[in-house]
Amino acid sequence: MAGTRASAVASATGPRDSVLDALRLLAVVLMASSHTARITTDRACPIWCDPSLSYEPLTQALFLCLVGVSLVYSIDAAGQRGSPRGRWLRGRLRRAGELYLLSMLVFFLERGLHWPHIATTTGILALIGAALAAFAPLVATRRPALWTGLVTMALWGLALGMDAAGLEVLGLNAGNGPFLPSAVHTGLGVLAALAWRRLGTHGALLVLGCSALILALTLGLAPSVEGAFDSGWARSYHRVSMAGSPTGPANVWELISGAERAPYSVRFYNPRAHIVPMVAGCVAFLYLLLSLARPLLDRVSRLGLAIGRFSLGAYVLHLGLVALPVLVAGRRYALRSGWAATGWLLLVIFGCQLYALFRTSQVELRAR
Repeated sequence: MAGTRASAVASATGPRDSVLDALRLLAVVLMASSHTARITTDRACPIWCDPSLSYEPLTQALFLCLVGVSLVYSIDAAGQRGSPRGRWLRGRLRRAGELYLLSMLVFFLERGLHWPHIATTTGILALIGAALAAFAPLVATRRPALWTGLVTMALWGLALGMDAAGLEVLGLNAGNGPFLPSAVHTGLGVLAALAWRRLGTHGALLVLGCSALILALTLGLAPSVEGAFDSGWARSYHRVSMAGSPTGPANVWELISGAERAPYSVRFYNPRAHIVPMVAGCVAFLYLLLSLARPLLDRVSRLGLAIGRFSLGAYVLHLGLVALPVLVAGRRYALRSGWAATGWLLLVIFGCQLYALFRTSQVELRAR
């Protein structure tokens, strides 16, 4: 019976790569951890808070790289169904617009109506939407590897140049989830998936091996392994000035009532462009590591990797669950003890798992 259910899911959603699903699951859990840590007071942070915040550049890169891989898998599946490339592209651009609008809504609920930040610095959902809009048209061309490679290198070069010049543009390379340099990882994900499709396992191993070598070389330049992710060498810091209360609903009430809005500033951390090869190498290393466990992952894929299969929906759900204590308490640091932070994180992951299992059952019902 379990094999029948697994085959039903596979036939309805196309062949699954359990390693990619495991990476998506890991990305959701890591992002849930860092977001929960951000609403916990410093003095109450459990032991998992600091690592989840330190390695946030890797978490973000993991998300964006998997977006690129998914684009290639998606257009291949569309071609097998006989769907025109134009229809596939319109679907991807529509999804990009939906994610951008959803990101603006999340920002509004969290911080209120702050212009231009609500349109330029709303977070990773908007970043994913922008990356989809930038790379989906390239994947739909007749020479996707060439155009994706050129655009990816151009974007990385632009990011390096802006970093070197100390130039900060809100939404482009500064603020909450800016486009650069993180979108470069989407291009790298597209290229890795295209290499796999064209060259097979040998080509993929070559790409992964080169990535691992680049990782080792870049880490040799870093001040330390932890410093490679959480230091001024690895991150830039951007302050954004806002005014109002720490939660969106309170901000809306202040706007309606005409109450005086107190100014405050928010500091955002963004990866520097020169750590892109290192972070990409880490993503490749994680894929290699999980590939060793592929037989086990294949056995538990239906239930154990359900969040990875429906990672985008689970990610959106976790944002709402993480924001719930902030909305109820009316303060940004809503969790004030270690047990509360750990307990809420486990509840968030459990909620995402229930959502993913519900979506799995829907797919199975449609496949019968």
